[in-house]
Amino acid sequence: MMKECVLAMTLALGIGLSGAAQSALPSFNHKIYNTGEQVADKPMVMRDFIEMHNARGFEMSHFMTLDGKKVPMKDLEGRLTMLFVWATWNEPTKRMLPQVIDLQKTFNHKGSKVKILGVSVDKKAKRVKNYLKKNGFENFETLQDPTHQMKGAAPLDVIPTIFALDGKGNLVGFVRGYALDWSDPSIVPYLERMGEKYAHPKTDVAPK
Repeated sequence: MMKECVLAMTLALGIGLSGAAQSALPSFNHKIYNTGEQVADKPMVMRDFIEMHNARGFEMSHFMTLDGKKVPMKDLEGRLTMLFVWATWNEPTKRMLPQVIDLQKTFNHKGSKVKILGVSVDKKAKRVKNYLKKNGFENFETLQDPTHQMKGAAPLDVIPTIFALDGKGNLVGFVRGYALDWSDPSIVPYLERMGEKYAHPKTDVAPK
């Protein structure tokens, strides 16, 4: 847990890591670009969401659909993707999913610059499917990380955790835990502004 907490602080503040520490963080050891000015008018409800000063790499090749198929990463290109990491055994998840489903209804359509997507860390897809059906969440669009590849490289000691990825798949923000009410009406316009900035990010600014 200590390693993951240090990583969270590093991502947020852009602190340099030693060579040994970098080798332990294969997906995050490269700063891709400086993100520039923060998105304006962040609502109070989003106060725990951290927009990073430097975008970092994020490995998604291990994500699977609930039918066991690999996910074409091109499907996520050109949009800000909000990844909601969740689990069937996590009680806050059950409270959060209805709010996330509403966000999917708002954003997950052709032409949108924002994509809302779940990623379950449950090992069995059948368990996930049964959970969604039992709780009336069949329309929830989610992937899975059954081998827990994210945990070795991301600040994931808390479930749920939400990662924000730019249109090239780089990590640009995150919030850990059930820290905010995703049904707050101020969130949609804020994510729209995030989408304007990060769907097609300016990656030519050197990281600091």
